[in-house]
Amino acid sequence: MYREELEVRLEHISEQIEEVKKKLDKMHHLRTCLDGDALLDTQDVADVLRITPRTVQRYVKTGKLKSKKIFGNRMFLNSEVLRFIKEVDYEK
Repeated sequence: MYREELEVRLEHISEQIEEVKKKLDKMHHLRTCLDGDALLDTQDVADVLRITPRTVQRYVKTGKLKSKKIFGNRMFLNSEVLRFIKEVDYEK
């Protein structure tokens, strides 16, 4: 009797863990994508462009590079970074 009850409880816990995993995966996907476009943070953009994060901030401030504030974090759409690369001449 005790063993059967324990197995039922463990199965229930296992199902709950799987639900949490699915929710976390969905949240991770939402965090890294916006309308199917990858999101990059300032350091990611700096690495791609081979510039400093401060230079990325300057491009944002001057309007050369567009970003979005998401939950207090400055994020860049991958498509916007590609547009920037195509349209803006920079050296480094």
